[in-house]
Amino acid sequence: MQVSGSNGDLSDLHEIASIRSNIRFSDDICRGQHHARILKHRGDNVNSVRMFGCKLSKDLLGLTEYYSCILSDTELHKKECEFRSKKLGLILDFIRAIGIPENIERELTTAIIDSWRLKIPETTLKHREIEQKNLVRSLNRIRTVINWMERCEATINSSQIHFRVLSNLPIDPTDLQPEDAPKIQGLINRVMDCCTTLMGDGVGHKPDACSH
Repeated sequence: MQVSGSNGDLSDLHEIASIRSNIRFSDDICRGQHHARILKHRGDNVNSVRMFGCKLSKDLLGLTEYYSCILSDTELHKKECEFRSKKLGLILDFIRAIGIPENIERELTTAIIDSWRLKIPETTLKHREIEQKNLVRSLNRIRTVINWMERCEATINSSQIHFRVLSNLPIDPTDLQPEDAPKIQGLINRVMDCCTTLMGDGVGHKPDACSH
């Protein structure tokens, strides 16, 4: 595992190890549990999907509120390792929350953790300040998706949800070790391609299409 930074501080390594085992907002929304419930109740599929969409929207809303609170700290960008850890936590929690297949989720989250740079020496304080504002914008876009889910009376297509959350994940190439970035982007594209296939016409559906 590689951790950026000239000193390679043990504290950084411990922080990554802690992230690997502890950084979860709510484990009970992971591992596709809600998908399994849907499959068990084929006879009432529409209601099951709606229940899944309702539960997922609440889980995602909880995450957006949680990280919005964290990012409201205007001094956060001045503490590089803490800022970088919080950004990593945000990305991992949203990936885990949407319930993509477990094998892909594990491969993707492990790759991101192993490649994550806790320190980026070439990044300025001003750049991190802008980056923090961009994280807030990403959360606002995800919140827009959640509001769309809650307004729509039609059956929720989980692939649409997955696609839109993944589209708004704030991962930059500079967040990762340069040699790992293409692989990780490829994993994300793989999931999104799968979502696009399952969505069919839904890929063109806009969140404001169900606005009242």
